[in-house]
Amino acid sequence: MLIACVFTAIAGIALHMTRFGLYTYAVGSNEQGARRAGIKVDRHIVSIYVISGVCAGLAGYLTLARFSSTTISGHAMDNLKAITAVVLGGASLFGGVGSMYGTAAGVFIPVVLASGLIIVGLPSFWQEVAVGIVLLAAVLLDQYRRRSRSS
Repeated sequence: MLIACVFTAIAGIALHMTRFGLYTYAVGSNEQGARRAGIKVDRHIVSIYVISGVCAGLAGYLTLARFSSTTISGHAMDNLKAITAVVLGGASLFGGVGSMYGTAAGVFIPVVLASGLIIVGLPSFWQEVAVGIVLLAAVLLDQYRRRSRSS
């Protein structure tokens, strides 16, 4: 938990207070516009993928340290959970909008929802369905906000 909090703080500062973060938002919002503004888009995207790979390696290492073993099949839903956290945190699936702190808050929504559904006694299958419905609602809200801004 401490490593996650430190990482969130460092990444949040990097995204909001550095040129790297500004370029990241610019590339995510409009790749062609960022290229025309003088940003080396291809190089920046490669650096983002490198950082992503390092973070995935760190996550795998922490999983291995916690459970003393790991399997690929044990993480089948991790992609959906990551996308859910980011979208619920306020990021747009279409790029250029979002924050690290919003994503950190978005991580807790499905966890709290799943914990509440466990307390209620709902089967695990329906817990995943409920998280999917919340994700779908967040995507629809994002679409609505995007359309209202462009109108």
